[in-house]
Amino acid sequence: MKHIDEHTIELYALGSDLVKGQTGEIEAHLNECHGCRTLADRMGAFYKNAEENLDKLSSPAEPKSKALMRFPKDLMEYDIPLGSRVPYKPSTPLAKFFYFVRRHPITVTMSSFAIVGLLGWFLNDAIRSFNGEKKITDINPSYTFLNPATAKLEVYNKNHDLLWSIPTPEATGSSTEERNKKTTIVTDLDGDGKNEVVTVLNSLAGNIQKRNVLRIFSSDKQQVRETSFGQAIKFRNRQYQSDFMTGYSVVEDFKQNGSKEIIVSVTNVRSPSFISRLDKNGNVIGEYWHFGHFDVLYAVDLNGDGKKEIVLGPVNDINDSTHKEFPTVIVLNPEKIVGQTESSCTPGFGLPKSEAEIFYIGMPRTNMDNLLPGSGSSIRTISYIDSQVLIVQTVNGSYKEFPPFAFDYIFSSDMKIARVQSMNNTDAVYKSFVQKGKLTGKIDQAYLNNLRNGVRYWDGKEWRNEWTIVKQQP
Repeated sequence: MKHIDEHTIELYALGSDLVKGQTGEIEAHLNECHGCRTLADRMGAFYKNAEENLDKLSSPAEPKSKALMRFPKDLMEYDIPLGSRVPYKPSTPLAKFFYFVRRHPITVTMSSFAIVGLLGWFLNDAIRSFNGEKKITDINPSYTFLNPATAKLEVYNKNHDLLWSIPTPEATGSSTEERNKKTTIVTDLDGDGKNEVVTVLNSLAGNIQKRNVLRIFSSDKQQVRETSFGQAIKFRNRQYQSDFMTGYSVVEDFKQNGSKEIIVSVTNVRSPSFISRLDKNGNVIGEYWHFGHFDVLYAVDLNGDGKKEIVLGPVNDINDSTHKEFPTVIVLNPEKIVGQTESSCTPGFGLPKSEAEIFYIGMPRTNMDNLLPGSGSSIRTISYIDSQVLIVQTVNGSYKEFPPFAFDYIFSSDMKIARVQSMNNTDAVYKSFVQKGKLTGKIDQAYLNNLRNGVRYWDGKEWRNEWTIVKQQP
């Protein structure tokens, strides 16, 4: 399959007249290619969010002037009668200092530069105090903030003082708070009491945008490591270029031995994705390859043993050419992500099967998914409640005139499906399909039970309707 270049897809997403004559050809390809369709949807959403954000922003107010002013005061004149000369005896420390300077000019000249520097520092500190500027003594980072007004990632201490910032194009658009939580982590990686800033946000190097990097900054903004991800790779005889982007990240002490590790999700715009496990210094330990986008990434202690597992929410894109993609939940043992391996459910990279898979669970496509020309639902969020319940929310985003709809899949802590419930305006969306003659019936308990029974478990070799873990195959 020959893909459309990104520039043409971007012009299409912007509604440009430059590709107006190619609209039919582009849309025909998007209906067949999940990767290009996903890219077009993401570009359209990005520019829409950017436009909405620009409309909301107002120009910053000009700072009030704080110029130093001399207080006016008239001098009074006094008539002092002439008399005999009286020897000068300085009484204050400052007067004694200047008297010494006049009496010993050569000695003082040798240290004049130091004195001037000291006085300059004192004057600068006095001006800063006069202007109300706070002297920052705590330089240890505590949290970060994506500021759309400055297009920067800002780093603050626990007292909410701005320490430093770095530019990133991902500071603009909507949902910056959620993006900040998933892409940037402030933590003490090496145990020296000083926090590092670990981020997978896009960076700018001149006019070149880096979308596939992990960067580690010391507490004083020094970049101590930059790790790049991705490579040209084949999947079932289809060549995919090294056009990868970092997605989300977590930092945890998975072994509970005092040594933290970093997990990063990396996605290709044409579908192949992988999870990278790195040590505290940013060195890659292992990769888990999967055919389908990783939409969410969490670290959760599912079995209560004090060690966290990796929980992913990708879309399985094996059947992307027939629009039969479906959302999945994958649970991995991070300690077994070693070397380059591939998912046992999406083989085709020519890599050894992963031994890290604990669960691989498929969510059913709904009859509403099958009506829409998109790829179906994807997983929006995964929530862990009271160490007993895992809630997986699948969402089909709006496509042109169709509003979004969602379902919650409720699992026990051992990943057994308990029930399914409709969310948001899902019932109303279904009713609108019925009114248009596209569907029949309604969302009732029987409908929800049917979705629950449609949840499948991968055993490492085939799909099962009953609960099972992924078994390692010989």
